[in-house]
Amino acid sequence: AKDNKLKLKQLTENIRKLEEELDKDPSQDILEQYTIDKHELECIHESYTAGAMLRSKAQWVEQGEKNTQYF
Repeated sequence: AKDNKLKLKQLTENIRKLEEELDKDPSQDILEQYTIDKHELECIHESYTAGAMLRSKAQWVEQGEKNTQYF
């Protein structure tokens, strides 16, 4: 988990720097690295989302659905 958080922070910072470099000098190499880093960042976000959904389902199975006082 700490590795993913560190990787997420590094990717975010690297993407920010690459965006600045692209503004100054739009080269193919910088664009390729930007695309690779952006894709890797999206994959990390997807894994966080999938994990949250899985934990949510597990909690619902353990605790069940609770009726409100409305009914």
